Amino acid sequence: MASATATVDNFPPVVSVQELIKQPFVSVPQSYVQSDQGIFKPADCFPSVPTIDLKLLFSEETAELELEKLHSTCKEWGLFQSFK
Repeated sequence: MASATATVDNFPPVVSVQELIKQPFVSVPQSYVQSDQGIFKPADCFPSVPTIDLKLLFSEETAELELEKLHSTCKEWGLFQSFK
């Protein structure tokens, strides 16, 4: 059976979230707080989520190209962002 705490490399043990919710906390435990230095920035490592302009789907001039983009995005990514 898994323990309620976990130790990774040289880091101190961390209480699992399931254990944390059993106790009333008024602040985030220090072991879950990260400093501003060394924060992982996904934008530096991963491509951004494709954006689809839904208005372009209703324009005769742009519908075909935007529909191809939508189809490709859904097929390759499974999700997209949209403009209003």
